[in-house]
Amino acid sequence: MCESGKPTARRDTGIASAAPEAIRAAREVAATPPVGIGIDAPLFWAQAGDRRVDQIVRKRLVAAGGKTGTVSHVNSLRGACLVQGILTAKLAAADWPAAVVTETHPKALRRLSAAAEEFVMRHLRPGSSDHECDALLAAYTAWAAVTRQSGWRNIATERVISRIGGSKLL
Repeated sequence: MCESGKPTARRDTGIASAAPEAIRAAREVAATPPVGIGIDAPLFWAQAGDRRVDQIVRKRLVAAGGKTGTVSHVNSLRGACLVQGILTAKLAAADWPAAVVTETHPKALRRLSAAAEEFVMRHLRPGSSDHECDALLAAYTAWAAVTRQSGWRNIATERVISRIGGSKLL
């Protein structure tokens, strides 16, 4: 917290090959426990068929002139992406049980949200990789959830409420 009583925010990006490495790096930069953690990977599956959240995002993306392939079916993603996202969320929940954990579709978010695009343009360092840009968008999603930004909507829990460890999954 700063003197005005408003929460401060710190945004760091980097690339990690595995969940423990990502959490270790987050511990190193976190002066205080995070209140929000954004992850660019699916954090839940539908028992059958497509996830409703992906259908909603695809529909909005197409309406905005984007392509449906931007939001892949969860079963078509590579295993490492799927598993490492869940592992990162579980490790984060163990370290910071009060933190809100969010899932992000970064490329769709960037196309659909002028605020997310502005956030990236303001914080992305020159020469940053696509992965670092996606990490910033995941951070934006966590920030929007925690601060309950105007227009924020938790479409994942409209029908399903999930928890990973002690953390709320948004």
